Amino acid sequence: MRLVTINTWKCDGDYHRRMDALECQLAALQPDIVAIQESFATVDGTIVTAARLGRHLGLASAFIPERRKPRNVDGISTDSYSGLALLSRWEYTAHIALPLPSSSADGGRSAQLAIIQVGASRLIIANVHLSHLPDGSALRREQLATVLHHPYFGTDFAAALITGDFNAVLSSAELSTYLASPWQLIDAYASGGGKTKITHRGSNGQGSDLDHILALPDQYRKWPMFSDSRLVLDAPDLATGILPSDHAGVMTTLLLG
Repeated sequence: MRLVTINTWKCDGDYHRRMDALECQLAALQPDIVAIQESFATVDGTIVTAARLGRHLGLASAFIPERRKPRNVDGISTDSYSGLALLSRWEYTAHIALPLPSSSADGGRSAQLAIIQVGASRLIIANVHLSHLPDGSALRREQLATVLHHPYFGTDFAAALITGDFNAVLSSAELSTYLASPWQLIDAYASGGGKTKITHRGSNGQGSDLDHILALPDQYRKWPMFSDSRLVLDAPDLATGILPSDHAGVMTTLLLG
């Protein structure tokens, strides 16, 4: 099962040509599940990033509208959302928005939780975009705790994943807490052979590794297993020279036991 996570940068930059590049590069990867953060959609439904990508890839889309405000599209101020979306080759047997702890400065956050049935295997996936606040370490930790303590993660599953833009590096206090005991979350990228990665190109020229795919281990720490982890969606379009986003994507292949 090939999984990709990508922050699609709302409608910023040259949105339409960025989406052309993103469609082309995603199609070449042939993903089974795509987790999208900053998934742009106009309130009137004329532009919906998740639906567009889902149609192009032949995947079922599920969208959570969030962070409503006017944004400029083609130079026109447009009432819009920057939400969360999942694209899946299989149907969702459950799909919810889970409100997360937030603050007025943070602008409100939710996690997107879904259960996907793949043959006899039951997959739990949480798509997150944690607080962007520079002093938000404690808030991000609380947001992640809210996801992990949701009842979905206490049920039987073949794999349980938390993926998206964490706005934090793995060595940060808020994430390293959950990579250690008792949670011992697995970094799917490293587990699948991925090398050092930079996923966000900052405006100051400094890059950061903010986007991750994490997994709950089984009690014996044998499953899930991952392979072919790599950085994706980070190359300029050959025709236009435009990058798909200000983030690179992270891809891994999940091996279900």
